[in-house]
Amino acid sequence: MYQIVFYPTSALNEPSKKVSVFDAALKELAREMYVAMIAADGIGLAAPQIGKNIRLIIVRTPEDDGSYKAYVNPTITYASAKATGIEEGCLSLPGLFGHVPRAAKIRVQYSDIDGVKRTEKAKGVEAIVLQHEIDHIEGNLIINRDIELTKGQELLEQWKRKKR
Repeated sequence: MYQIVFYPTSALNEPSKKVSVFDAALKELAREMYVAMIAADGIGLAAPQIGKNIRLIIVRTPEDDGSYKAYVNPTITYASAKATGIEEGCLSLPGLFGHVPRAAKIRVQYSDIDGVKRTEKAKGVEAIVLQHEIDHIEGNLIINRDIELTKGQELLEQWKRKKR
């Protein structure tokens, strides 16, 4: 099983490479990401969080029935001006939580795990999770955004000192 990569690992701040091969190995990687995400009690995971520098994210389905959705090479093509937010955490930043302004509604273009191009609209928590995970494949963490921390200020200061 893959392990979650933690900040300040520099790979978390690097943009990911586009996926061009849709094969059994990609499907297996998505499945392994799901296992790692569930083990860490997450609702979304990006490939860089397990040390893979590719544009692949997975998200638990709203039914939470043991299934997940894979988004390959996702791009946000529309983001509403209206902002929303919830207290976000991050599996790569354990113990840190905060409010990050996010678009209330988005539209995402992506390929599914078989390489079929798709477009999807999302709102609410689903939109927030997608934006969070897409940030990861762009090399951005919630601490690089306009975050209002609710927990973990001391941890963030320790990590920043470690990074120097």
